[in-house]
Amino acid sequence: MFSLLKNSLILRLFLFWLSIFGFHRLLFLFFNTYIFPINYPSSVIYAFIFGLRLDLSATCYLISIPILIWLVSQFAQLNIQKWIYYYHIVIIPVVILVDFSSIILYKEWGSTLNKRAIEYLALPFEAIANSSEYPLLLYFLIIILISAIEIFISKKILEITFTNTFSLKKKIVLLFLYPILIFIGMRGSILQMPLSESSAYYSNNTFCNKLAINKSWHLIYDLLKNDIDESKYQYYSPSFASKSIKVLTETSKESTNLLTIKRPNIIFIIVESFTYGAIDTIKFGDLCPNIKNIMKQGLFFENIYSSGFRSDQGIVSIFSGYPAQPEGSVIKNPDKYENLPSFNNILKKEGYSSQFLYGGESNFYNIKAFLLSQGIDDIIDKYNFSISDRKIKLGVTDKTLFDKMLIECNKISKPMFSSIFTQSTHPPFDTPIVGLKGSASREEKYAATMKYTDQQIGNFLLNASKEDWCKNTLFVIVADHGDKEFRNYDWISHERSHIPLLLFGNALNPIYKGIVIKKIGGQHDLTKTILSEMNLPNEDFIFSKNLLDTTKPGFGYWTYENYEGWITDSNKYIINLKDAESEKSNNNKNKSAEYYLSYVQSIFHYFSAKKRNW
Repeated sequence: MFSLLKNSLILRLFLFWLSIFGFHRLLFLFFNTYIFPINYPSSVIYAFIFGLRLDLSATCYLISIPILIWLVSQFAQLNIQKWIYYYHIVIIPVVILVDFSSIILYKEWGSTLNKRAIEYLALPFEAIANSSEYPLLLYFLIIILISAIEIFISKKILEITFTNTFSLKKKIVLLFLYPILIFIGMRGSILQMPLSESSAYYSNNTFCNKLAINKSWHLIYDLLKNDIDESKYQYYSPSFASKSIKVLTETSKESTNLLTIKRPNIIFIIVESFTYGAIDTIKFGDLCPNIKNIMKQGLFFENIYSSGFRSDQGIVSIFSGYPAQPEGSVIKNPDKYENLPSFNNILKKEGYSSQFLYGGESNFYNIKAFLLSQGIDDIIDKYNFSISDRKIKLGVTDKTLFDKMLIECNKISKPMFSSIFTQSTHPPFDTPIVGLKGSASREEKYAATMKYTDQQIGNFLLNASKEDWCKNTLFVIVADHGDKEFRNYDWISHERSHIPLLLFGNALNPIYKGIVIKKIGGQHDLTKTILSEMNLPNEDFIFSKNLLDTTKPGFGYWTYENYEGWITDSNKYIINLKDAESEKSNNNKNKSAEYYLSYVQSIFHYFSAKKRNW
């Protein structure tokens, strides 16, 4: 065996890269140990077994260049050890960077490095600030150290002498044989269907599957895959799906007298990562005393779900009534988001002025461009504040932002549509809070910043109540998305997407004050609910429903990568969209299956249609 290894450079490199991927998988497990399901220790072994095919494929991709160098050396004088060593000096740090980026991303997003994450690097300082809860300097030092060790090992492997003399006949055979074998290895199969990422999936636990996949293979696949193939989500005829959507969302013309004022001022308070679980918590005491007090005076919807898991998805859902889709991002495509319906533009036709305040970087992930396309008159972000006011890594604190909000609400012409987007409950949780130590756990930091944000909301509302415009105002508190870590929810759980929605203020009809609505809905239903109650056009918001329309069924929708969640009064579903066709076959007589598959089909049809400006 040793003789074979000694005389086969290609085999040594092959085993080297397989070992590297195995070692990096252990690192991914080590840095995310707190997530791993301790009840299933055997899952670690399964992760290596089921991940082997992707490791083999990725290894074949990586050694294709050394094999090319080796083949050239059979017909020309070439120092192959030197050139392969140079190749490793470049490629080893790249692979390590991909794997360590995946470690950091999984802590925050629940996914490994992909196209979406790379798009975020368009604003590197903001991306770093968003992830600076984690010891990035330590991670960079680890990357450098491991790169040096692995490059050193590769050099030692290359220094082992080996036989490099073959007859011309053998050289010609190898010239054809090696590329064929490597191609088969890359493809992962000699059958019609090539290797797919699903081959590494073996568990109903998300982390186990993420542990199994090869992070480099996943990144390359994600970067190279084509635009969304709408046909993958074609479960029914378009007309059938459209009829199903109308059953779910088409609203009656009559309002339910939600408002006492025909054209009230409207203020959206969008709270970053506001999970429903933060409202009542025994471990950390009362985190939201002000919001809970407002609930007694307002209309509270207790079964609302965010459609996505990122802020950009939440902003689109709230302002356009367009829910997040499992793949693709509408906010990165101007030819799509510029044609989305606009809650603000409908208000603008009624004489409303509008503004949006955010204490961070509004350009991050195209949010500013999207809001401008929605017709928002004035966008205020961290650059509208002095450098001395930017006391946290993301920009300004929620206190500073709410103080600015009060000033701007006093200045703007009425009626107004004003929105504020908080950020203290977003990593790195570095808002100066008395008693909060830097060594606190993520859960403790979230709890402390949630309590801080609640306090700032209470202070703002108290100060706003002294202004004349407040008596004509409808306030809305909603979240951009939930939070996984606070209650350690799974990424593909309904609880992870469960968020509060609260309407209150002097413009709210007193008959609704203190009422709790149990109807199931989503943040994207907010647009049609308010527009319907104002008797304004809302037909374009085809995925949004009026939460107060008793003739329509309640349902919630969320998505995470290839999964869709669907919640009704009688059932809760989590669907792997890769197996949605079998889901349809298994539920031919299930009306809920018709609804949720029609819904996701229509979301993608709408997405593709917007690409064509249809």
